[in-house]
Amino acid sequence: MVEEGNKYLKQDLHEEALKCYEDALKINPKNPNVFYNIGLIYLGEKKYDDALKVYDELVKEYPDFMEAWRIRSFIYRDTENFEEAIKSYNKILQLDPDNLEILLFKGEDLNELDRFEEALNCFDRILELNPEEDSAWFGKGVSFRGLCRYEDSLDSFNKVIELGYEDMGVWGNKAQLLFYLGHYIESIKCCEKSLMFDPELLDSQSHILILLKGKSLFELKRYEDSLECFKKVLKIDPEDVDAQEYKEKILEAINDLN
Repeated sequence: MVEEGNKYLKQDLHEEALKCYEDALKINPKNPNVFYNIGLIYLGEKKYDDALKVYDELVKEYPDFMEAWRIRSFIYRDTENFEEAIKSYNKILQLDPDNLEILLFKGEDLNELDRFEEALNCFDRILELNPEEDSAWFGKGVSFRGLCRYEDSLDSFNKVIELGYEDMGVWGNKAQLLFYLGHYIESIKCCEKSLMFDPELLDSQSHILILLKGKSLFELKRYEDSLECFKKVLKIDPEDVDAQEYKEKILEAINDLN
C-alpha cells in the first residue's frame, strides 16, 4: 500500500496517494514514513497548516527524525516565520552539526531578523568547512552591512565576485556600499554593471539601482545626468518619494547655478 501510494505521489495524484496511505495506517498506525509522505501531499497542495500539524506530531513522536525537522523548517522559512524556522534548524544542527545547507539557511534567516552577529557565526562556520562557498560570503556581506561595517561588507561582496559568482544582487550591494563610503564614481559603475542583468528594467530592484545612481550623480554635481535617472525612476514608480525630493533639489541647484 505504501509503495502504491508512493507511485501516485510521484505522479502528483494526491487523492489516490492519500487513500493508499490511509489504508496503510489502518494496518500500521505508527509508520512515520507514511505520515511524512502525507505531509508532502499537503505541501504540494499548499496546505501549510495541515502539513505543519503532520510534521509537528512527527517530531514530537520521533524527535530524531531529521527529514521531518527539515521539511518543518522549510515551511516556516517559506511562510517567513523565521523564529520557528530557526528552532528547527537548531534541532537539525544538534543531529548534524556541519550541515552546510542548514547553517546557510539559519544565517540567512538570522539576517532577516537583524541578528547579524549570530548570523556571522553561521557563515564563519560554513567557511571553515568550505572557504569558497560564495553564498556564505554573500551572507557575511549582508551581516556586516547590517552592523554598519561597510568596509568588511565590501570585502565580502568582492570575495563573492572573485569566486566567479555575479548577479544583480552582488553588484547592487557593492554599489550601495560604495555610495555609503562616498566612492560615488565606483558606485555608479557598479550600478551600471548590476543593471546589465536587467536591461529592460523589469526587475523591482532596477528602479532602486537607478535611484542610487542618480544620488551618486547628484553628489558629483552632475545634475542633468542625475535628473535623467530620477525621471526614469518616476516613470517606473510615480509615487517614489526619494526621486521626487531629489528632482526638486536638482531643479533648485540648476536654478541657483543659472
